[in-house]
Amino acid sequence: PSVGPIPVRTPAEARKLLGDGPALVLTDLKLPGSDGLALLKDIRRSRPGLPVVLMTAFGTIPAAVEAIKAGAHDFLTKPLDFPELKRVAAKARAEHYAQQLADRVEVAEVKYQTLMQHANDAIFIVDPAGPVLEVNRQPEEMLGRPSTEIVGRLYTDMVSPASHDDAVAQFQRLLNVGTVHANDIHLRHSDGRQ
Repeated sequence: PSVGPIPVRTPAEARKLLGDGPALVLTDLKLPGSDGLALLKDIRRSRPGLPVVLMTAFGTIPAAVEAIKAGAHDFLTKPLDFPELKRVAAKARAEHYAQQLADRVEVAEVKYQTLMQHANDAIFIVDPAGPVLEVNRQPEEMLGRPSTEIVGRLYTDMVSPASHDDAVAQFQRLLNVGTVHANDIHLRHSDGRQ
């Protein structure tokens, strides 16, 4: 939830708030007893992805280059152009949010791959249109086929004729309702046995 800006007077106060998860830090280059670059470096150590925008009335190209090299998202000169500040802040927050989502996707992908590689049950990932998109190692053993012969085929091609109608009904229920009841669906081995 957005709470708006939280003003602080010193770098120490700012450091205390870092644990509360701000979405953006806007700091001056000149601070009491410190400077914005030191605060930026501290933030990079404790919250590497947190966007930091530095501002100063003493803007020079070398100072801006140093700030960007140290990890500042942007460097603004005073007097501040408030529409520009809003644009920079919105862009920084959006990029930070996008990176957080990308990080979550990466973690989910690792968990997914771990499940696929280590599950003892057969896992078939099936497109709503019916073709098998991915399998773990268990279906290869069950069906006596390498995954290259399973992926891309319709799931109904691997179901015994006696289970065909039940498999289709369960798949439709899964698509429509999101759950299925546990009924035995007999798969067909490559040699024809169930």
